[in-house]
Amino acid sequence: MKRKVSAAIFAVISFFMMLIEIPIFQVYPWLKYDPSDIPALITGFKFGPMYGLAVILIRNILFYLYRGDSYGILGFIASLLAGGSFVFISTYIYYRKKNRKSAIKGLILYTLVMTVIMAPTNYIMVKYYFKLENFNLFRYILIAVTPFNIIKGLFNSFIVLFIYKKIGSFIEQDEG
Repeated sequence: MKRKVSAAIFAVISFFMMLIEIPIFQVYPWLKYDPSDIPALITGFKFGPMYGLAVILIRNILFYLYRGDSYGILGFIASLLAGGSFVFISTYIYYRKKNRKSAIKGLILYTLVMTVIMAPTNYIMVKYYFKLENFNLFRYILIAVTPFNIIKGLFNSFIVLFIYKKIGSFIEQDEG
């Protein structure tokens, strides 16, 4: 029961952190960094990948309900793919063998997988959601989306590596 309550608390924290939107490239104002994957990753590291995924899903549902149509179903799916790939891959690797090497390996894989997954996801979103005329999508993926996701992945990874051991011990853990 404590795991579920902790996951619910982290989902709400993640939702509020999703409201923090920091534009990375002024040319592409819709590419915004938010730190909302961090609580999900901490939850996944502590309790396992499924709890981390639950945080991502609840966070996205809350955000979709909050933003409504301006967020859109494509934004919901893109965020679910990015956050889900991050949390599942990194926490699965870490949770199997809880040590710093596994955490680093999982976070590196997260960054790579998220970058690969978000390239076609952003291609689809820009093509069908934004419907921009005379827009070079391949150039956009290469010079904006790929660096953005690498920056996001590395930034989230460094934060998690720095704070997880400090706050992980404060999170109650039970066996059920």
